[in-house]
Amino acid sequence: MGNISKSERRRCHPSNDDYCAQNTELLLKHLDDLFADMTRDVEGQGGTAFESHGIKTHRHAIDKCDMLIHLTRMQLEVMRRSVKHNQDGLDALVAERSRLIRHVDGEIASKPLPTLPNEIIAQILYFLYWVEDGRDHDGWPTRGRMAAKNTTLQRLIADSAASPGWRDFVQRQIPLVIQCHGSMAEYANSINGNTGLVGYYPTVFLVSEVEEAEERLGYSLSSHLTTIFANLSESTDMEELEEIRRFPWHSLVMKSDEIGSSEKLTRDFVQRFRSKLANLYQLDLQSESISDQKAPTPTSNWIVGEDEELITNFASKLRVVRAPSGLIPSLRPVLRNVALLEIAIDFGDPDTVAARESVNVLLEGLAPYSNTLTVLNLVPARDFNNRCGTIHDMRSVRIARFRSIGEDPSSVESVQTAPEYPRLCRVAFPHLKQLKLSLPVPVIHDILSAMDCTSLSHLKIAISDIWSGDSMHPHLPRATIQEISPEFIQGVVPKLNSIAIRADYFYPMLRFYESLEAPDDTGEWFLPMLDSVELHVKDWQEVNLLVSAKRLVLNRLNTVTTKSIRSIKITGPSESLYSLCSKHIDTFKLFVPEVITCFHPWSGIDTW
Repeated sequence: MGNISKSERRRCHPSNDDYCAQNTELLLKHLDDLFADMTRDVEGQGGTAFESHGIKTHRHAIDKCDMLIHLTRMQLEVMRRSVKHNQDGLDALVAERSRLIRHVDGEIASKPLPTLPNEIIAQILYFLYWVEDGRDHDGWPTRGRMAAKNTTLQRLIADSAASPGWRDFVQRQIPLVIQCHGSMAEYANSINGNTGLVGYYPTVFLVSEVEEAEERLGYSLSSHLTTIFANLSESTDMEELEEIRRFPWHSLVMKSDEIGSSEKLTRDFVQRFRSKLANLYQLDLQSESISDQKAPTPTSNWIVGEDEELITNFASKLRVVRAPSGLIPSLRPVLRNVALLEIAIDFGDPDTVAARESVNVLLEGLAPYSNTLTVLNLVPARDFNNRCGTIHDMRSVRIARFRSIGEDPSSVESVQTAPEYPRLCRVAFPHLKQLKLSLPVPVIHDILSAMDCTSLSHLKIAISDIWSGDSMHPHLPRATIQEISPEFIQGVVPKLNSIAIRADYFYPMLRFYESLEAPDDTGEWFLPMLDSVELHVKDWQEVNLLVSAKRLVLNRLNTVTTKSIRSIKITGPSESLYSLCSKHIDTFKLFVPEVITCFHPWSGIDTW
């Protein structure tokens, strides 16, 4: 054991020490057995000096000690030679081990080290770009410069030890923005949602800088995924788009400053750049005009477009489109293969015949894309200040009509005859997976009732406060529909996997989730296939939603009738709310495999 280092002894398991101690005793016993004959001869010569006091006896004892000393030295010599033999074997093994290590190191040095595939490295860099915090974002630079923030990818590009090929590879993972003259960098903010397209720190060029970028800076724009920002109302921008027609376009964000309708401008634009639009991945039209966002009517051209045969035969790769409802007809030539469609739409008063008619026209107009649509978002119209124009305007109307002094709201229109609503159409969307509706409750009911979505798995509903309470027309049958209930959802989408309900009123949301906690009076569970829930907590009162969600998770975990909740996402507008929710979140982490939290002012941004 003397040649074993302390570190090696520390690594020894206690059972090894016991084993060595036991075998040491066996070895000594065996050694005694080897010299047993000599030992017996010595012991046969009589007692020791302590047995008598004669000189002769003492001399005899001394001789016996000399023989025992000699015998012991012989035993030690045997053990020394054995130890030396084993030490030589150990040294040979150590030398052989060192030789093998040198041999392996030599083979490794002569071969290139294994590396990750470029596709994996690109995904890692892509993720690093998108996780950078944009709270200190102060606008986009130009002339190929990136923002002042020292991001991870910027440091990799600035590394002088990196090869030019590696720096170019990293640079290609940063979104590239080309701005036309009429588009401003302010478009890239969380409100308009453009940061979700290009992030906070893209590389930005003006159209006038593109040639210089390729010649002086060495950019190969054809190898980048380019996002272009332009203004539909600026003729200069149209000419600049012609200048960069030779470059590949990946995404296009078009803004319109028209006060009235932008329909003609859009139609002319599509006609002029149809081939480029057809090869886009994403098209985003942003209009400040409320008239562009009005819901379609039976007399509008929402269903009537260009020659159907021409549209059918025109191949398009465009997959993602975001546009106001009034501009969708002008885009029909390039919508053949659209997969994600987001429409900003204003239904006006949702309790009217016109709103029901608009629902029918809307769905019939979307029917040509029913075989390709996988995600459909219907969001409220936005005015210049990013408020919901419909709700903002209608709230004042409601107050004026129902809040006159001494007037009973329920009697305002009680003498009127309820109009006859048209029957809802029925349109099948066989491949639709996700549906988001940010609309008044009556319109949500109509749309869900009219859509046949056998593959729908994700449903996201956002209800405005004005439509969660009394209807503007309390005498109408539609006014009895004041909440979106699990029973209703069960009837239209029985196999739903994921749901998110958001409303300005807390109690309708709470009642909804409470209905999912346990079976109803008949013993049936609502939405038994549900395995994912999203909750938005905007104040301390709504923390009670998490209490209900906790019961929902535990009760469904303890039954075989329903699927267990495997994912829960909790968002909130401020980080201070996280401390109020933390104990519930800790509980979710014990029973739910995937718990996602996002508490900051941008948590309301849609991630679909």
